[in-house]
Amino acid sequence: HAVLTLKKLLEANEADTKEYFDRFSDQLNNDIYNSLHQIKNSDQKILTVHRYGSASIRGDGDLVFAVQESISNALATAGLQGGDSALKDSAIKWLSQDWAKNAFNELIKTEYHNTFGGDNVDKIIDNLNTYSGEALKELMSNIMLVGREKHFSALTMDVDGLVEWIKEVIKENNLKSIVFIWDEFTEF
Repeated sequence: HAVLTLKKLLEANEADTKEYFDRFSDQLNNDIYNSLHQIKNSDQKILTVHRYGSASIRGDGDLVFAVQESISNALATAGLQGGDSALKDSAIKWLSQDWAKNAFNELIKTEYHNTFGGDNVDKIIDNLNTYSGEALKELMSNIMLVGREKHFSALTMDVDGLVEWIKEVIKENNLKSIVFIWDEFTEF
């Protein structure tokens, strides 16, 4: 409950934050309010990101995608820029190359036929451009599975790539920081 309270306090306006601390003044130290007030009182916004559960995380690629997806969703909810899915865009770009399309088509016609339900690369690219939410997450997870098993590094974003993407998002939106809260992460 503490992290969700922190999330709400970071997102709340000044009046609501003050009211909360006034209501619980017998339990909360005023120094906490002053610190929070100082952190929040700037021209730069703090983006709070919340995610629950890690059952779908099967490796580092899934973890990177989950972090990026969560940040992208929080950006969209906040009406901010930079939520374009760099990993999704990278997969589309890679799959659009003739040689990669041919190689991936061969794999999904045979070894990964059931994984993609008989779709070809053109249909997968179309789905990447139109899917969102769980459908996009499942499709990207399947693409990353093939990338991981067949060592197609172009189909994965590593931690360094994610860090650079996060830095660019912070800069592009003039954010003070991104606070990422992940509940029930123990399955990974």
